[in-house]
Amino acid sequence: MLLLVGLLTVGLTAAPASAAPAHQPAGASPAAYCRSVYEPLTNPVTGLTFDQYVIPVEFSFGGETVVEDFGLSSFQACVSTVASGMTDEGVVPASAITTPAYLAQCDFLEWAGVVTYPYSFYGVYPATKRADCVRILKGVHSGTLPLPEPPPVG
Repeated sequence: MLLLVGLLTVGLTAAPASAAPAHQPAGASPAAYCRSVYEPLTNPVTGLTFDQYVIPVEFSFGGETVVEDFGLSSFQACVSTVASGMTDEGVVPASAITTPAYLAQCDFLEWAGVVTYPYSFYGVYPATKRADCVRILKGVHSGTLPLPEPPPVG
């Protein structure tokens, strides 16, 4: 499970496997798919558990590609991301995670008290406002901004 957001990164780790579909069923709308993948997640860094929309996302770092469950904190974030890029294999490339998804993620990080501005993501990417948070998360997740060390995968 990739943990790719901020200092404690909120791509999050799913609780034990659920009955959620592994991919969007043929003919299902993104909204119907997202309603089927809402489940509790436990962040292994903080130990906090909360409900998220969990979708499989393909990440590439340092020449390695992995598919990991990724938590999205809002229904709109899930629907827009699934609609923008879920493949026939039921995986969303990290580059298809949408701006609404990153806005929701940054909002969640602020609400949870994880991020207050000014903030330094990974100790190297300064952010003074939510737009910076969105830009940094998108860059890290898409692989355009390098991480100082490989992301934790578990």
